[in-house]
Amino acid sequence: MVEPDGSVWTLAGNGTNDLVNGQLLSASFVQPTGIAVDPDGTIYVTDGNAIRKIGGVLPIVTTLNNAGRGIRDGSLAISRFNRPAELPLIIKAI
Repeated sequence: MVEPDGSVWTLAGNGTNDLVNGQLLSASFVQPTGIAVDPDGTIYVTDGNAIRKIGGVLPIVTTLNNAGRGIRDGSLAISRFNRPAELPLIIKAI
């Protein structure tokens, strides 16, 4: 994260290049590119072929879709993306 004064700090990720869910600093990311924040403060990140969610009472990183490469419509469990770069925020219960 980048603060208004220019200082930088890590919100989530352990520095390894992998797709691992878990607690904020135990999780890892492949190639995060896009970010959106919903009104409740939940953060959504495009990461490689995945859409990741950062939030919860005890904040964790969760992969929302099937992280395999491809293009497939459907439920979150089977949907696939091909390296999404941006993430428009459409408010709908997930």
